[in-house]
Amino acid sequence: MRQLVREAIQMYEIIIKLVNTDKQLLGLLSNSIIPFLAFIFDGMIKFFPDDVDYSENNLSLENDKFKKFVVKIRVGHKLYNDKRYTKKLRMMREIQSNNIEFLTSNYNCLQQEVIEIIGQKDYGTFSYDGIDYFNNMQGNIYLAYLFENTSKVKYKEGRQYYNDTIRNISSSLTVVLKSSVEGFVNAWGLIIDKESKINIDSRRFSTEDSFLIDSTRKDIFNDMLPSEVQILLHSNLCQMNFVSVILPDVLENRADLYIRFMIITYLEAIKSLDIIVKENESLQDITGINISEVLNNKIYKLLLKGNIRNNVAHYNIRGYSITNLEDRVDTDNLLMKIIELETGADFYTFWKDFLFQFEQLKQLNESLIFSSW
Repeated sequence: MRQLVREAIQMYEIIIKLVNTDKQLLGLLSNSIIPFLAFIFDGMIKFFPDDVDYSENNLSLENDKFKKFVVKIRVGHKLYNDKRYTKKLRMMREIQSNNIEFLTSNYNCLQQEVIEIIGQKDYGTFSYDGIDYFNNMQGNIYLAYLFENTSKVKYKEGRQYYNDTIRNISSSLTVVLKSSVEGFVNAWGLIIDKESKINIDSRRFSTEDSFLIDSTRKDIFNDMLPSEVQILLHSNLCQMNFVSVILPDVLENRADLYIRFMIITYLEAIKSLDIIVKENESLQDITGINISEVLNNKIYKLLLKGNIRNNVAHYNIRGYSITNLEDRVDTDNLLMKIIELETGADFYTFWKDFLFQFEQLKQLNESLIFSSW
């Protein structure tokens, strides 16, 4: 519980920085943090009584529905990794179609005629120093989960509804997180700088719209894989870039959250890639990276161990004695102690190997969707 609270406080500090930052940067960063914010919230509510009321959220969801929604959006695409491949692709096609409805639903007759001629760009990418860290389809995935509990007619309410709803998801999670951690901050006598902000030149960020669903005008990704698969690979790449670049360099967290989220996004991305490779036998080793070696490396096998995976995903320390963990690395971070116990080596040796595999996976995802192979 203490590890979770410490990471929840670190997330709260990030939220403070975002809120204090100018609206342009807030808009560029707030969407990409949603699954990680939901992950912390999901961890916290497991320790709260069942009768705690979360119904006063900005999404107008009842208590139980709000909690179920949070579970589904935690760390991006877990739900899709748990689906059969064909169902996963069908769901992605539905989201693509819904995205087009969002973009075009409020057009008048003249605008519709113009779109018939020039087409509608449907894929938006957010970048930092040229590195993709979010795309609009990730936002549509969150909405797809939300609309399981609401009317699908809302897809026709247009782009403003999309923007408002994504903002409401973020604000709802933020309000609950704030109320959850402030008691611990006061009890532990911690001092949080509530005036801190992000000190980054907004010109380092950029957005770009591309054609994806319109195959005749498509100007993003290669033509080697179906667009649904490319969206999944690119979304995983964006999440990996967010935790490896945005989280430490822009949001300035290189501590507990950084370690956990790096491992989680790695696991989700490599599981997703493993499924895609098994269903696409034509995939060959490309750009000097051996796909089989990436999917079967010792770091991945280590992280698949039940005890490590349960702590990474659920803060579970069953199977370990506190005494054994206390003898490990000189830190309060239980995850680092568990990894040392499982490897029999110091954590920083593991971390060096992990970072290498993380970068290999990023390069492979990027090559699969952007390179000619």
